[in-house]
Amino acid sequence: MANILWSFVNIGLAALVVAMTLLRRHRRNEYRFPVPLVVRIDDPSGPSELAIAEDVSLSGFRIYSRLAQEMVLHDKISGRLLIPDGEISFSAEVIGENEGEMGKVRTVGCRLIWPDDAARDRLGLFLYGSNLQWRVLGLSDRVHTPLESLQLWLMGHGVHANAVRRWIPVFYQRLDVSGDQQWVGLISGNTSGPRTFLTYDALGSEADVQMLMQGKYRQQSLRIRADFSERVGNSVAPVYVYQAAERAAG
Repeated sequence: MANILWSFVNIGLAALVVAMTLLRRHRRNEYRFPVPLVVRIDDPSGPSELAIAEDVSLSGFRIYSRLAQEMVLHDKISGRLLIPDGEISFSAEVIGENEGEMGKVRTVGCRLIWPDDAARDRLGLFLYGSNLQWRVLGLSDRVHTPLESLQLWLMGHGVHANAVRRWIPVFYQRLDVSGDQQWVGLISGNTSGPRTFLTYDALGSEADVQMLMQGKYRQQSLRIRADFSERVGNSVAPVYVYQAAERAAG
């Protein structure tokens, strides 16, 4: 009788371990990071378009862009998420619409359909950091990931991620260096006060930057002086934060 009871106890413990593992995996898949990422959305009628992905998780995200104004439930989209070490290809289905309150941009919620595990794992590595780091250092899931570090930096420096009404994806060029190479970044959408400029590339202590902002309905040119504030994240996936002072076009 004791052996039977002990067997049930072992089975119960095993079931509990499996349940906790599945729950943790579910939470890991569903945890949404509020810091924005730049996305290239494929446009069947023309070149790809920059968009903003927010509330990013391994299972989906919310986007806003010009194309988002035309998307409806169950539309299929494809594109690439831009992260510091490159691009991640994805496909997705529109599963929700938010028309937005007065003064806010319409957004659509998307469920990610991964082409393969490698792409999904790459995003997971960026969002959560390396499991190797946790094991070697004896850390837990509460380690600040690059995105969480960025969010904490914004909150600690008076730029609360939720207080910025929106972020605008930009193509930008350096006017103070030779060549015509273009990069992609993000600039805060506030119209008063200093703007915050985020890049995946170091620009030095100060840079003369010409950018093309990809707005909701149109593109807008802007020239700024980018003053370095801080590098957040880790050496694998750093994000560089600059304060942007508008300059006269020249």
